[in-house]
Amino acid sequence: MIRLVIPGELFDDLKIAKDDEYLKYLNQYDVIYLDMASVLGVTSPEDAVSYVKRNITEEVLDIYPEVKEAEALFDTLANLVTYTGNKIIMIIDEWDAPIRENGGKAEIQREYLLFLRSLFKIVEQRIRFSQQFI
Repeated sequence: MIRLVIPGELFDDLKIAKDDEYLKYLNQYDVIYLDMASVLGVTSPEDAVSYVKRNITEEVLDIYPEVKEAEALFDTLANLVTYTGNKIIMIIDEWDAPIRENGGKAEIQREYLLFLRSLFKIVEQRIRFSQQFI
């Protein structure tokens, strides 16, 4: 599952919603929710990275048609930040599923890890990204 979400949909039922500052920060960020186990339920491990890139781009452009699509996902996300002025929060649930579920195929693991590494690298330059493991 890949979607740009309204933060209240994700957080209203959680402990964080009871925090005094919750409403102050609600809807101040674009949130991309990515469930890698669900991705593997609809595409092959070999196509997971291209599926994620394609679907995040489509989701961004559906919600923000004015955002300029770039060849690379990361540049499209940077264009989103420039357009909206909002930071992006990306939640990757089951982030390790492509590593666990690929039948030991090293090339698939490598491609996915390179994707994650490039996401973190480009984010350092243009987009704020917090690494939280819960």
